[in-house]
Amino acid sequence: MNELKINERFQLVCPEGFRPLTEAEREKLNTLGEGESLFLTNEEDHIAVSIGWKDVNAFAGFLLHLISPVSSVEASVNRAMAPYGYRKETMLERQIGGQIAKGFRYTYTAGNTPMVGESYVIHQGRSLTFFNGYLRASMRESSLPRWQELLDGVQTL
Repeated sequence: MNELKINERFQLVCPEGFRPLTEAEREKLNTLGEGESLFLTNEEDHIAVSIGWKDVNAFAGFLLHLISPVSSVEASVNRAMAPYGYRKETMLERQIGGQIAKGFRYTYTAGNTPMVGESYVIHQGRSLTFFNGYLRASMRESSLPRWQELLDGVQTL
């Protein structure tokens, strides 16, 4: 198992089977987010992971206390994924790295492949950390526990 530093707040003890994407693999990605990010894959379980983080200015930090960051992320994903049949399944909440993370699960289609996505947001002051997992719907029963195992490997620094 590799230890990967996510940002100044978190590190990941990466479970067996997961590895960071190479630079060549990263260049092929279309991403929604801004800020820094880490991308992982698990070819055997057909799981793709993106972890992103950014700090926001003081005014945006203030607004984050008035509106839910996860609602904002869900709306962005909904807009971007609408052409791919986006459907929100449920809202989620769990501990990641000892912090409360709020998120949502959704389905969409990539090419002809039905997919399941989960996104979580941790809001700490003016810092946001995003955890996104993407897996094949046909492998949902076996892949969701592997995704959960990865999230369980996040540690606070």
